[in-house]
Amino acid sequence: QPLFERAVEKLGPLENGEIYGFAPALALGGEPKLENLQKVKATEHLAFLADLGEKRVMADIVALSNQLPHNQ
Repeated sequence: QPLFERAVEKLGPLENGEIYGFAPALALGGEPKLENLQKVKATEHLAFLADLGEKRVMADIVALSNQLPHNQ
């Protein structure tokens, strides 16, 4: 059974603004196991994860896609 379905069974369904997050975070060496999942507030958890990584400027893929021949 996929991890998400097992998380719903173990932790219950998510409320608005929640996600399942690993603790410790995978970026900090945590393991992607059911016992490491918990319900967390989405905004705070995603901001925390973003702070762990290197900041990079990414290409605007929408603008690039619009330049492709099939979109003109």
